[in-house]
Amino acid sequence: PVGDQLDEWAARTAAEAELEPGFEWWELIAAAAASSLCVGALLALAASPGASEADARRVESAYFPWASGLNALLDSLVDLDEDPEDASHLRRYESREHAAERLQVLAGGARQRVSELPDGRLHEAILAAMGALYLIHEEAWRPGREPISLAVYGALGPLARPSLAVHLMRRRGRGGRALFAAGR
Repeated sequence: PVGDQLDEWAARTAAEAELEPGFEWWELIAAAAASSLCVGALLALAASPGASEADARRVESAYFPWASGLNALLDSLVDLDEDPEDASHLRRYESREHAAERLQVLAGGARQRVSELPDGRLHEAILAAMGALYLIHEEAWRPGREPISLAVYGALGPLARPSLAVHLMRRRGRGGRALFAAGR
């Protein structure tokens, strides 16, 4: 059955990437197939003089599946009303609370890992900007979604707030304004 094949693929992928247990197959698929964030980071590294294969592996393991999975799952959060029931990765979690916990783990894991890279502060800014790009959307703050958005926002760290401000100024989005109104 397809479910068994997905579980086997996820287990193999997690073992090859030396990930701790706990990743769901859809988190890994979302990270592997739906996000170009890691590719962008690798392209930026390739433009750096003296970048090595070891540097590329460090960047890839910092972004996959952590930041890449978060990227795809935040997209799923914003598109929750538009995505078909069986195509939404976010709907696969047993509850919105569980989704908030998992996205917080992904955001925190991504932040920790990218901060340890050379130019870690730059990678943290990229991560915060990516997260804020989704958190400015009103859809991220609809009833039942606030715990997920707040969990991600908190896990992205101190660069999340200025990233939200920049995105709000550029797009005049309303969703992220809730954070500013609450003084967060």
